[in-house]
Amino acid sequence: MKRSNFAQWAVLSFLLSSASLLAAEPTTTIIYLKDNAVSLTAPAGWLLDDERGRPRIQAMFYPAAAEGGEVEADAVIYINTLSRAIEPNLDALIADDVAHEREQSPKLQVRRGEPIRLSDGTSARVNHLSGDKWGNFESIAYIDTPADYVAIVLTCKTEAAHKKAQAPFAELVKSYRVLGPDAGLVK
Repeated sequence: MKRSNFAQWAVLSFLLSSASLLAAEPTTTIIYLKDNAVSLTAPAGWLLDDERGRPRIQAMFYPAAAEGGEVEADAVIYINTLSRAIEPNLDALIADDVAHEREQSPKLQVRRGEPIRLSDGTSARVNHLSGDKWGNFESIAYIDTPADYVAIVLTCKTEAAHKKAQAPFAELVKSYRVLGPDAGLVK
C-alpha cells in the first residue's frame, strides 16, 4: 500500500469508527424533578427509550434483543416520578401504591426485598410483586428525594424473565445520581 493511500485509509477508518460511536444508542437519561435532576444509566445489554410512554413514563429500558418496532420484551424497566405533595411520607406512598394495586388485583402478593444502596449513601426501598390480574412479576424500587419520589419498576411477563432481570434492575437502580442542588453541583 502506498503511503498516501495508507493515510487516506487511516483517516477514513477513524471517521467511520467515530461515526459509529456517535450513532450509538444513548445509555443515560436525565429526569427533571421539582428541585433538581437525576440521571439513570442503562444496564449492560439494555437499551434506553426516553420517548415512548411520555409524559406518564419518564424513561424505559429493555433488553437489546428486543430492539425495533414495538417493545415485546419479556422484561421492561420504566421510571415514574411522583410528587411529594400527593403523599408526604414514603411509607404511606408505598402503602397507598400496594392498596391501589390490590384493588385491581385482589390476589396480589407483595414481598419486601433487600434495599438497594445508592451512590449518595441512601437506599432505595424495594418491593417484589406477583399475582396481578395480568400475571406479571414486578420489582419496584422507591427512591425518596426532597421534592419528589422516583419509582423504578421492573415488569416481566414470566417469573424466569423476572429472575433473569434482577441483576440489570439492581444495576440500573445503583446508577441513580442526583445532578441538582442536592448533589452540591448547583449553588
